[in-house]
Amino acid sequence: MAKMTIKQLREMKGKRQMIVVNAPDVNIASACALAGVDNLVIGRRQPVEQTLSILPQIRAAAPDLLITAVMPMDSCLISDETAIRDALKLMEGGADLIYVTGMRPDRIAKLTYQHIPCVAHLGLVPYFSNWIGGFRAIGKTAREAEELYRTALALDDAGAVCAELECIPHQIASYISQRVKFLTYSMGSGAGCDGQYLFASDLLGSHNGHYPRHSIQYDHFFERSVEVFETFIRDVNAGVYPAEKHVIEMPLQEMEAFLQAVDRD
Repeated sequence: MAKMTIKQLREMKGKRQMIVVNAPDVNIASACALAGVDNLVIGRRQPVEQTLSILPQIRAAAPDLLITAVMPMDSCLISDETAIRDALKLMEGGADLIYVTGMRPDRIAKLTYQHIPCVAHLGLVPYFSNWIGGFRAIGKTAREAEELYRTALALDDAGAVCAELECIPHQIASYISQRVKFLTYSMGSGAGCDGQYLFASDLLGSHNGHYPRHSIQYDHFFERSVEVFETFIRDVNAGVYPAEKHVIEMPLQEMEAFLQAVDRD
């Protein structure tokens, strides 16, 4: 299957739910590719150079998937020039789209003018949570909902290709999605968006921290990992591991020759 182009991605709006996963490494990216995920998101508040160091391997592991590279906040907020420079680095490194957390619509317009496809962020932006009283839903009041809608229209005018809608009431997320040209990816904002976006660590249950309400765990890798390590410790202590099948056997005559050689020393 050939990789989807930006034009084809835009044409997917309203046709089916797109599947978007934040993948932390090559192994997860490869699993996502085999499963049929549409779009991988790579990076999370890390320097551009760090994202660039893993992009080639992830592109090789998932050649037919769209890859969205997350730009760090300093790249997004310092200046138009910084944003364009770092976005171009990520595009040259193998990214198809650039995720621009917290970026103003006017700056997104500058990137769009340079033919850089942008994924915006609407609703709860964790980086700015201190300004809104912590991690909470955005848009539960008419005033907040109107602000979200006006911002969405500005992002649309700026040429955003997609936008993550995080922790927005599903009615407002659906309303916005039906009135903008960009694809909306829901993170806790309901089924009325154009796609669903979650972190692989939440889907796999692979960490020991907080799981947000909108996430779903299809497995419990962290708990199972603890059980595996406990079993390994028990087997070693009980002498069960290593067993005969785990070791390399030296032919008896070669062992005797070795002993004779070292005994002569």
